[in-house]
Amino acid sequence: MNKPLRLLITRAAHQQQPVADLIRRAGMEPVSLPLIRIQMLPAQLPEPANSWVAFTSVNSVTWWKESGAGAPEKTACVGEKTAHACREAGYPVSLVPDVYDAEHLAAALEVATSEGDVVLYPRSAKARTYLRDYLMNRGRNVIDLPVYDTIPNENGREALQQQLPDLDGVLFFSPTAVRAFFELGGSDAGLFFGCVGTKTEEELRRFTDAEALTPDTYTAEALIELISLRKGVR
Repeated sequence: MNKPLRLLITRAAHQQQPVADLIRRAGMEPVSLPLIRIQMLPAQLPEPANSWVAFTSVNSVTWWKESGAGAPEKTACVGEKTAHACREAGYPVSLVPDVYDAEHLAAALEVATSEGDVVLYPRSAKARTYLRDYLMNRGRNVIDLPVYDTIPNENGREALQQQLPDLDGVLFFSPTAVRAFFELGGSDAGLFFGCVGTKTEEELRRFTDAEALTPDTYTAEALIELISLRKGVR
């Protein structure tokens, strides 16, 4: 009987369990090793009244809730996971694009807003500024709020070296995780990689030409399904 594929989950610690559960249900073996960690940053929050709030990650929703800010009147969420986090926090979800990326979110917000409208944008300090720049160039008043950062988890360096020989694949959910993997001594020898999002795959290509599987839908569920199909797990 073939051994199950062993897949390394590189996400931050608080985001590991749902992915591990998906991997187990698909008949593969998860290896939980957070290679990045989330560092919340101080930020001065304007009053959200009569403003849109653009959430591009679950972490930004978490920051908003923990900051003590009031419930936004209108939110634009980059995808269903972020929208779910908003609903769990008791916030309305006004807009989710058909494609879960900053480009499609920005285009949808342009349609939903008018010149002069205020859009609050709590984001990762490492996030691309595409959404901010796109909307500002079209007359929207975007309040840019870098509220958290994602940084390599140095505590994972030794464990990564120990796990590498027994891995089949590595899962990345952000460009930051790709950089952390290789900065902490990761190697592409004998591995395939799973990426959520084309920007994550583009970052991977800076380090390796190894096999990369990137689903059309930018979710963990779609990634695990793609790996299952391509690797003959089911």
